[in-house]
Amino acid sequence: MRFGKVKIGEDDDNNKKKRNRKVSKVKELERVKRENRKVAVRELWKATAKRAMGVKVYDNPSKLKQSMKKEKRRNEKSREKCKERVDNREKLKEERQPKRRNNIAAKVKVKKMRKIAKRDKKLIRPG
Repeated sequence: MRFGKVKIGEDDDNNKKKRNRKVSKVKELERVKRENRKVAVRELWKATAKRAMGVKVYDNPSKLKQSMKKEKRRNEKSREKCKERVDNREKLKEERQPKRRNNIAAKVKVKKMRKIAKRDKKLIRPG
């Protein structure tokens, strides 16, 4: 919800919007600087006016690229950690599997022995 320049609440796709804004802003700034000097000056004045109103302006290409690289590195690190967690979980699962199989086999064996003992008891009984 927006009132003037004040934003209340959060957007659901806030990070995605920021990333798209960064990429498009970098490309736009580079294109403008190459193509037309007047347009570049106009954009500079717009940014200055926004700053004067107290709005944050993301127009420094080197900082934008730097933040994009930082975000990419953070994502890579997160992916590696996730992969490591999944591998670790699988490894632990494989390590516990033989013990589980043995326990299940032992329970089945005990159950069979109980049935056999019960049957033998019935057979021995006179009558």
